[in-house]
Amino acid sequence: MSAQAQADWKTRFKAWWEGYDLAEVEADKSRRLRERNSERNESQAAAPRALWSPERIQVVEAVWGEGFISPGGEEYIPTLIKPFGLDEKNSVVELNAGLGGITRHMAEATGAWVTGLEDEDVLVKAGMERSIRRQLDKRAPILQYDSENFDFEKRYDAIFAKEAFFRIRDKDKLFHSINAGLKSRGQLLFTDYVLAHSSSTSAPITAWRKGEPGGVWPSTIVEASAQLDRLAMDVRIAEDVTDAHRDLVLEAWSRMTGAPPPAIRDNPRLHELWIAEAELWMRRVAALDTGDLRVYRFFALAAGDAPQ
Repeated sequence: MSAQAQADWKTRFKAWWEGYDLAEVEADKSRRLRERNSERNESQAAAPRALWSPERIQVVEAVWGEGFISPGGEEYIPTLIKPFGLDEKNSVVELNAGLGGITRHMAEATGAWVTGLEDEDVLVKAGMERSIRRQLDKRAPILQYDSENFDFEKRYDAIFAKEAFFRIRDKDKLFHSINAGLKSRGQLLFTDYVLAHSSSTSAPITAWRKGEPGGVWPSTIVEASAQLDRLAMDVRIAEDVTDAHRDLVLEAWSRMTGAPPPAIRDNPRLHELWIAEAELWMRRVAALDTGDLRVYRFFALAAGDAPQ
């Protein structure tokens, strides 16, 4: 990493970490990026880029740990999934399982049969490779699905998702598919980014929306609860876990205040992705700090017979 690049990174991280005006820092960065990109071929600039790649996986695992693409490694999972009370008799599905770190931990820690479903093919391949290495390809496979359009072939004892639903447009279809996939009194547990109210339009919220790869369609807290109520689900937990989530993010990135690991620092492509990943989480934390964006955990039981 060049001295200029390292100084630029430290400036942006310091602004985020110490509460400076991140909007001004980001505006300056955007101006410089526009100047840098002005001579790029127009067709290349317009070409869509995959959200995930083996290189990005290498970067995120350096931050969150092997098998994880977001905060909350194996030490946090038991607390997160405690309401399930899983054992070897249970079948579980994790939606948008990423690399399958939680899927595998649930299977190993509880004995349950856990299937991780993921729609990004790069993550599916890498996640299944990790399950095979742990000899969990039968008990904790990572399989492909379409998160916007899916139906379960059978019913499960539990369905789990971690910060996944805010990326899905059609929430009605999503929750109907989930409810139809649960056994009688089956359990649904998910965490998600939700808006405190529908009129949340502050600058950090706008920056967060624009900066999320693939787009976001968050529900409000009231809307998320109403989705469960309309399906006659018995909501047992609806709690704000923003502080815990934020602490996990800051703890992970504070370990990297100075520079990334040498393998990333010395590889220009990996270093570029590492900075982009850090800035993604800067925007998320800035949005959370407004109070307009929250992280909630919901736990609910399906009705006696899930409506089709």
